[in-house]
Amino acid sequence: MTTTTDAEDVDQLRSVLREFLAARASSERVRTIAESPEPFDADLWQQMVEELGLPGLAVPEECGGGGFDGTVQLAVFEELGASLACVPYLSTVGLAIPALLASPANAIRNDLLAGLASGEKTATVALTPTDGAPSAYTHGVTARADDQTGDAVHLDGRKGFVVDGDSADLILVPARAGDDVCLYVVEREAAGLARTPMRTLDLTRPMSMLEFASTPARRVSDTDATVIVDAALDVANAMVAAEQLGGAQRCLDMAVQYAAIREQFGRPIGSFQAIKHKCADMLVAVESARSAVDHLAQVLRGDTARLSTSAPLAKAYCSDAYVFVAGENVQVHGGIGFTWEHDAHMYLRRAHSSAILNGDSSFQRGVLADRLGF
Repeated sequence: MTTTTDAEDVDQLRSVLREFLAARASSERVRTIAESPEPFDADLWQQMVEELGLPGLAVPEECGGGGFDGTVQLAVFEELGASLACVPYLSTVGLAIPALLASPANAIRNDLLAGLASGEKTATVALTPTDGAPSAYTHGVTARADDQTGDAVHLDGRKGFVVDGDSADLILVPARAGDDVCLYVVEREAAGLARTPMRTLDLTRPMSMLEFASTPARRVSDTDATVIVDAALDVANAMVAAEQLGGAQRCLDMAVQYAAIREQFGRPIGSFQAIKHKCADMLVAVESARSAVDHLAQVLRGDTARLSTSAPLAKAYCSDAYVFVAGENVQVHGGIGFTWEHDAHMYLRRAHSSAILNGDSSFQRGVLADRLGF
């Protein structure tokens, strides 16, 4: 049973998390982790699990979670997007948990959910082929039964751009077995699994290339994995849209604050018409993105079937809005906005990276058109 969360409770969660991240995921801390060999901020992740219980908020109670609707996670992702905290939240909560929730209940699925909801393990979903094509997630990996027993399953193939692929304890993989595509889970230390970190634009969100060479796996579900993954991607895109809103809002706040204190010709630059226009355009983009995310919240409280159209629409708009606002933030800051020492470039990197995650805005609009029958 899912508990409907009212707006007041969500606002309270957002406020608590904002203070929590301000104290424990400062810009300096984010930079330290992003520039270190560590895959994520393990201390912060542990605190998020033990003190706030964030991973399991939207997991059903019978699987060890809080049983709340998805609106609570929208609030969490918005605040994480504002802070750029280096934690495996998108991979575990935005991708893996929705994929498991979209799978029919069984012992393996329920056990995996319980481990992720408790924060005991992290997970990711290996979707993207090595060429980066978002529409070809059923390609690249094949599954075969063991020649001797016929029971064990082994995977062969490669996937690229796997979020937190180097650190995840569990990897969910849609793989083709003959004419079927099923969802499998691979353990972190499985034989034949090779993980290669990739150099990407966003330093705060690690990605890896994964190679499976006769790698043992367990089948999560016999249900067509394309149905499972499509449903999971709708949830993931909704969460990414909320994250993009949080980042865009932070960029707007940074620009307005700087425009009020930076003086040129004896006046704050915010008094110049050109800067006013930039900030006004940024505000329109942010508030429009907020409307899209508010609509997602309404959908998640009610008829979640509508997520199939509202999620790609929100992801498409919020992607473009974030890229625009992050770019304008750099322009308002002028020369200092282009420097490594300033945070503006970190948000610009995240904006461009998240815009193409799971397919860019053009791809998302194509998905929307297909689903509407255009």
